Amino acid sequence: MFRYWLLVAVAAGLFSAAVYLASLSGTLAGMILAYLAPAFLYAAGLGLGALAGGVAGLGGTLAAALTGGVATGLGYFLVCAVPAALLVRQAMLSRRMADGTVEWYPPGLLAAWLTGIGMAGLVVMSLLLLREGAGMEAAVHGFTLKVGDMLDAADPELFARMVTPLLPGTMIAVWLLMLTVNAALAQAVLVGTGRNLRPSPDIAALELPAWPAPVGAAAALAGVLLSGDLGYFLRNFAVVMAVPFFLQGLGVIHVLSRRTAGGRPMLAIFYALLVVLGWIAMLITVLGLVEQLLGLRRRLSGAPNDGEG
Repeated sequence: MFRYWLLVAVAAGLFSAAVYLASLSGTLAGMILAYLAPAFLYAAGLGLGALAGGVAGLGGTLAAALTGGVATGLGYFLVCAVPAALLVRQAMLSRRMADGTVEWYPPGLLAAWLTGIGMAGLVVMSLLLLREGAGMEAAVHGFTLKVGDMLDAADPELFARMVTPLLPGTMIAVWLLMLTVNAALAQAVLVGTGRNLRPSPDIAALELPAWPAPVGAAAALAGVLLSGDLGYFLRNFAVVMAVPFFLQGLGVIHVLSRRTAGGRPMLAIFYALLVVLGWIAMLITVLGLVEQLLGLRRRLSGAPNDGEG
């Protein structure tokens, strides 16, 4: 049994590293494929346990380092292995209640951990940008200017000015959402094959703890008032802090779909529009913030809101 467990965990890590290394090809297909690298780690962890997820992450890190170099291995470790290991560990926490039922770690607190990972990721990115010596915003501006030239933008300077202000925070936010999508895909496959260890978290029941709202609001306000590297960091920090409210907004949408005739087809159409029309994400984020303040789902269901701490 142990040999099977170890073989599956190591294989998951190797598959994950192989997919991650596809980004080194420089092709669009390879970069898109690389986004799916964490799914194998989640599958190992959610299907065999948190330790298996950690072993898979270490195996993938070693494979990435041996194949692509130390820097590639470190990038894989920070971008894929560490977040997956932390989130799987929390997701696998449970306690048995007095009535004999099992209570699993709630989705709202998983979203809070995801947000913490994003905060740490932004700090690491900011430190790397500061190493350039010209300041965070100047370093990002120079990078986006090169990207504009590569994309043959009509006005690379205008492109850089438009993209630079919130690029680090947006990149971290997309990373966090892709981690979430990968976890959901892995869990769906495990549920479909009957190999899941815990039931799937219900996004409709996602209730955030109290701290993201004031922290995000304070960062946004300070980012507007302050200039320089600190102001730039805080503005992008506020973008990262929007992610949990986006997820909570999706929870409200799921509640509404369950209370509407033809809810599932409408939900599928909604997600298709969300992919095509990215600006809808901003509306969903606002909806999530309103939910945090007013408890829309409680009003819809007529049930008390106990929260998750």
